[in-house]
Amino acid sequence: MEWVLFERPGFSGRRRAARHELWNKTYGKEGWKQVWTYEKNFLNFEEVCKKYEDAYFEHAKKHPDIWLELLEYASDVYDTNKSNVESKKDYLYQEAESTHIQDIAVRNVVERMGWNFNLNGKIIRVRKQTKEGYDNKTDWGYYLSPGVVNYHEPKMIEKPSLAQLKREEKTKPWWRVWTVEDMYQSNKWLAIKKSILEERGEYSREMRSFYSD
Repeated sequence: MEWVLFERPGFSGRRRAARHELWNKTYGKEGWKQVWTYEKNFLNFEEVCKKYEDAYFEHAKKHPDIWLELLEYASDVYDTNKSNVESKKDYLYQEAESTHIQDIAVRNVVERMGWNFNLNGKIIRVRKQTKEGYDNKTDWGYYLSPGVVNYHEPKMIEKPSLAQLKREEKTKPWWRVWTVEDMYQSNKWLAIKKSILEERGEYSREMRSFYSD
């Protein structure tokens, strides 16, 4: 089956369900999927999450002080809702309205490093908010936000990245250029079956394509 990279949809957040419903209505449930480019490869969600996790793993090796301080205070971590802890170490278990990855990545990296959470600690949010609460740990997770942690293989990020484009358009993104979030959003594509785009008169030879089941 030939698929075409139609557009980079960017950040969905709580619009995820609405977007999926729209794509189902427009292209049919089997007519679209999301893929992530990685040089000449095309990754599915679980595969890109492993790349995402590898960036956190490299960060933990370079900045163990940050991670070990987190583990002094945290019994677990979450992104959008404390229910995120239900995912444990499984990227495919997404119980919330929006996709959460960084909390799962952190749990997996803690295990890979041979570290442990503090069972008597608190559930700490790993999400970019503000720096003001760092000293008293009310917003400690800022430093492990995917919008702050640099991606370890920046050359693999689609150019121009979405963060770069947003800056050029004077619409400031919540994530920084060349971060983990920049890789995840910039390399994410809405892929449509070529036959469907041809039927709709929306196919162009300039579009990139690939073969997949």
